[in-house]
Amino acid sequence: CALPICALRLDANNAISPLVLRDLNGNSYIDAADLLDDPLWSDGLDTDNNGFEDDLVGWDFQENDNQPFDEHGHGTHVAGILGATGNNGLGVVGVSWTTTILPLRFLDENNAGDLSDAIEAINYQTLLRTSETNPTNIRVSNNSWGVAHALSQNLFDAVAATTEADILFVAAAGDRKSTRLN
Repeated sequence: CALPICALRLDANNAISPLVLRDLNGNSYIDAADLLDDPLWSDGLDTDNNGFEDDLVGWDFQENDNQPFDEHGHGTHVAGILGATGNNGLGVVGVSWTTTILPLRFLDENNAGDLSDAIEAINYQTLLRTSETNPTNIRVSNNSWGVAHALSQNLFDAVAATTEADILFVAAAGDRKSTRLN
């Protein structure tokens, strides 16, 4: 698993968590930024040998780093629809409360990006799923890009590879958020 937190199945609220997880940014909960800022987790090495250094929480294909934080908000919104835990008084409920989400970013704050980065993101998830030494159980890929006219043979091949890897590729239809791919 590219995510040590996933491999250990640690809950940030579990009694053992303070031994290995720390709230470094002081927001009162353990989040991705805490893992990426902690040298116990983010050591500057590609320890899983997949070609991506410290890809603990996903990958940003636009900036080519391990910080796939959503600068536009649409991806986070859709992820909440998919996986927000219910019965917690926060007012948002997803369709799968126990899902784990792997953020892969290739669009900027204006919802624009390169098709080549999108293809790399698709190939990355397939790489994680098909790893011989430590496969990640990626079952569904949500692609809420809202883009038209971004067809290419390389995109077709990347999507076809997800199917071969037994990943369900879900694409948005009628998405009102317009995406610009270069």
